[in-house]
Amino acid sequence: MLALHANSVATGAARASLFHEIVLESENIDAAAAPTKRTVAIAVDASQYAHHAVQWALDNYIRQDDLVAFINVRTQVYVPAVGLDGNASLEVAEFAEERYIEDSKQLLGSFMKLVSQKGFVSKGFSLGGFQQRRHAIVEKCTQLNAHVLICASRGVNAVSRALLGSVTDYCAHHCTCPVIVVRPTRKELDAMTVPAHHKYPEAIPVPPSAAVNKI
Repeated sequence: MLALHANSVATGAARASLFHEIVLESENIDAAAAPTKRTVAIAVDASQYAHHAVQWALDNYIRQDDLVAFINVRTQVYVPAVGLDGNASLEVAEFAEERYIEDSKQLLGSFMKLVSQKGFVSKGFSLGGFQQRRHAIVEKCTQLNAHVLICASRGVNAVSRALLGSVTDYCAHHCTCPVIVVRPTRKELDAMTVPAHHKYPEAIPVPPSAAVNKI
């Protein structure tokens, strides 16, 4: 069972819905009250890479006394600049944002259900109103005082990383906490139904839990 709390981080009431931070809490959230517990942040989206990273964290990293904080940055809503008057533009944007919020809540809820079945305590953070996902993830990790950020490698090639930048690369360089990037093995990549150009040849096995638990 999940308890839902919505908090607006905007100042203008008319635009508040476009900047909501939605917080989902697991039923046993009170168990995470002790200050000695780690906060393990995991950046997630709807990709198979993210599902793989969460499963890896469950199998290799998360402890029973950890608080798992799932971070999902919603698709950005763009208000049409032409063709509609101000009120109509805002209505269109709010309609789109409502859909993105529901998608994000369902995504976070599915991950939280997965970890709750293993007995872990979790929170889900659905973030909106940011220009870029990587900035939102880094900022949220700082706010949470996260002990570590776990994120997935999306298999972007070197050219794409150079031109567009990589979310994981940015997080690794700007997060105040250690960052674990989970890379699928060749066998795991072969089992994924992802574009062929994402099945990059440099895929390597993820490190054993003994190696990363030292963080």
